Amino acid sequence: MNVERHLDDDCLVVLVEGALSLGEARSIALDAIRDTRDADTNRLLLDFTHADIASAPTLTERFEIVREWADAAPLPYTIAIAAHEELFDADRVGVIMAARLGLRAHAFTDAVDALMWVKRHRVPQASLLQKPMYH
Repeated sequence: MNVERHLDDDCLVVLVEGALSLGEARSIALDAIRDTRDADTNRLLLDFTHADIASAPTLTERFEIVREWADAAPLPYTIAIAAHEELFDADRVGVIMAARLGLRAHAFTDAVDALMWVKRHRVPQASLLQKPMYH
């Protein structure tokens, strides 16, 4: 497994390559969120398109992951994930839950599309004063 990190404007981009477990992917994502907090940015792209993640998360794991992210993220926060389609839930339950917890999130199968989306979605000033619905 190889992990590369760099800032693109005010967005942290994390590129992960190689084989890894779901637990390792979770750890990389959580560390990246903490890194953005330390770097004083609130936008992140997790690019797993060149990674071979052992298994897709279960529905329960999706809820746990999104809760971890919301607890660690400096709110408001925008996160894009690029990965293979089979890792995503067709109903995008994680994206919906993320929104309920104050995260703007979206999932992509193409890293370029994900980067364009996350860079386009700056956090509106009004949302800085709002509290998430279920946090």
